[in-house]
Amino acid sequence: MPQLNTTVWPTMITPMLLTLFLITQLKMLNTNYHLPPSPKP
Repeated sequence: MPQLNTTVWPTMITPMLLTLFLITQLKMLNTNYHLPPSPKP
């Protein structure tokens, strides 16, 4: 039983962490894009 647990945990946690990381990256990109462009001289 513990063996199954150790094999299931990483497969469940890794995708969650990856999605969280991707979501945060997308949010950062969105905020950067929504910022007004700096005026160029």
